Amino acid sequence: RESYRMARMHPHNLVVILHAYGRLSVRDVELLKSINGQLMKAVEQLEGKYLTMVCHSFGRLGVRGPLWQQLGQRINERVDWLAPVDMALIAHGFGKVAIRDKEVLAGPFS
Repeated sequence: RESYRMARMHPHNLVVILHAYGRLSVRDVELLKSINGQLMKAVEQLEGKYLTMVCHSFGRLGVRGPLWQQLGQRINERVDWLAPVDMALIAHGFGKVAIRDKEVLAGPFS
């Protein structure tokens, strides 16, 4: 169950928390479920570095689920504004959870 405080946080703040847990390799399943649920409702608000941090962090922590499809769509919308390092980290995140999105992988080169 999501906490009231978590439900009120801006998606960028949730991504920063997720990123910290990913960097520390702390896999708090309940927290990850809550962040995943909140980000599914707000993926269209994520820009550049925040998309990168979500993909990289969820990839490092092995989080799978329908959010990846939404992330792929959002990345395709924003691909022209992503730096090469961001694309590399995004591809790494997708790879860590064994998700192959051909549009995301081809996006910067098509």
